[in-house]
Amino acid sequence: MEMLGISLQTKNFKHHILPYIAQGLIQMTISETPTSKNQRYVISEKGKVMLQRSKSD
Repeated sequence: MEMLGISLQTKNFKHHILPYIAQGLIQMTISETPTSKNQRYVISEKGKVMLQRSKSD
């Protein structure tokens, strides 16, 4: 999330992260335990395709 310039506070999570998870653009590394202190987020294949398309425009 540092790349996006946002912190992982609750407000940011609800407004920025959850919509991307719902769209399938990012995914949790520990999906079984969403509140884990070790939780990280990675760009999904769908997200990578979207990024490639936006770079080519």
